[in-house]
Order: sequence, then structure tokens, then C-alpha cells
Amino acid sequence: MSLLGSKVGVISLGMSCQSSHQIELHARLIAELAGDRSAKVSRFPFDNIICSPQAAGRMLQADRFYPQAPEELAVPESGGYWREMDAHYWHEFRPIRSGILRRKKMDPAASFKRLTGKYGHTASKFRQLAGLPRLIFVISNSQNNLDMVARVTGNLDLVLDRSMINELADRTDAYFGRPCEYLFATYPDRVRGASQRSNVSVHELSPDGSEWMGDPAQWAAVFRKALAPKA
Repeated sequence: MSLLGSKVGVISLGMSCQSSHQIELHARLIAELAGDRSAKVSRFPFDNIICSPQAAGRMLQADRFYPQAPEELAVPESGGYWREMDAHYWHEFRPIRSGILRRKKMDPAASFKRLTGKYGHTASKFRQLAGLPRLIFVISNSQNNLDMVARVTGNLDLVLDRSMINELADRTDAYFGRPCEYLFATYPDRVRGASQRSNVSVHELSPDGSEWMGDPAQWAAVFRKALAPKA
């Protein structure tokens, strides 16, 4: 989930589920820090997509957040993969249990219909964010099981250069027609390069023991540091 209020949007830009999970977990804290107590959890396109900053940037440039036809997707064991945009819909196209023997089955047609319905709705909401006075985007590559995802998919690079985050910020600023704010959470061994960009704050976390969720205490500290009102 992301966070949507009358004045502020705190929105996940990926590259995995940890960003959206921590936004949802700290929704009340974020709303207070951002000065918009009306903000509530709300679903947006990048909440559950696994993709690189470059892939997210391509989707923004094209203003397309999901495939329009089933043949645009490969459906490996890791879920739906949108070749054109290099994006993984990790939670889609999963087998479901059905029948007397409770065997796992998958219905690709029904899964694609669910995907387009869900992402069509969230994409429409994403476009409407332009009307908010303040937009804060959250990006992270600190999800511990991303190394497993990289092995399964074979095309995900865990280590990001800060220039990649800046390029995504450029794409997002262009999409909404104004400078936005960006929070990037990472591990020291998953980031390289240097940047002095004023609207991108980089926060290096210490590795935690969670599978994918992240450490709530560290994330709370990140939100406090990034969103606290300036003196």
C-alpha cells in the first residue's frame, strides 16, 4: 500500500514490496510527519511490482503500467513478466487450490483479467496524484529475498547506482510536471556512486533478519529523518 491524503501522497515506486509494506505499517506516523492527518492507505501501481528504476522510468515515460494483451506477458513460475517494460508481477498468475483433491491450478485468462482490472484502477489513481500539493515517492532495494528473486528471474540487478535513482526522479518529475520528493532506502552493499541531488534522500539501513518485510524501527527512523518538518 501507499498513502493518499488531501494534501500529500506518499507513494511507493518499488523496486519491491518492502517500500509499500513499510508505508502501510507506518501510515499514522507518516501522516503526522507530512502534516496531513487525512492520509489513508491506498493501493497504487508500483506497490507490488518488482522492477528496476529503469523499468519504472520506462513505464512512466510511456504512461503504461500494465500490459494490454495476454501475449505481452510471459508467465514463468515467478509470476507474470512484462517483457517490454522488464517488470515482474510477482503476486499475479499464482496457482490456486481447487477441487476435491485441493490440487494447485492456475487459470491464466482469469489471472490476466484480475491483473488488468486491478492495475487499470490503480493507474487511474496514480495519474490523479498530479493534483496534490506534495508528492513523496519511496524506493527501496533492501528487501532480503531480492537475491532469491534475482536468481529466479535471472534479470534483476540488486545493486543500484545513485544515478539510476536520479534518472527515475527525472522521469517522475517530468510525468507530474514539477519537482517531487524522493526517499531511497538501501543497504550499503547494494548502492554505489555519489549524488548531491537535493530532492533525493538516501538512507542506508543495516541488514535485518526478515525475509522481505524489513525492520520497522529502522524504517520509522528513515521516515522521521526524511519527513520531519524543517526547522
